[in-house]
Amino acid sequence: MSALSPGNAALNSGLTAAMAVLHRLDDMGLTAKGIDVRGGRPVVQIEPPPIHSFVRGAMRRRERRGNALHVVIAAPFHGVQIEWDAVRPIGEPEPA
Repeated sequence: MSALSPGNAALNSGLTAAMAVLHRLDDMGLTAKGIDVRGGRPVVQIEPPPIHSFVRGAMRRRERRGNALHVVIAAPFHGVQIEWDAVRPIGEPEPA
């Protein structure tokens, strides 16, 4: 078997890291919704974790859609970035 081209090697590395994280997330009861390995660090989209979860993230993007505020939260996790959406009606206080 020949060596992978640099682009394919980068994708292979990203997929390997993402697969390892999928197993860790599954062990912790979290559900993945998607994986993006196109950039430098793989991104795994997950269902929102419970409020008092071990995962803490920072706001990556915030936008208003109608009467709701959509926030994307991101956190580094074992070599990849995990992200999840938090949606709440405008005017509703943030959870503690």
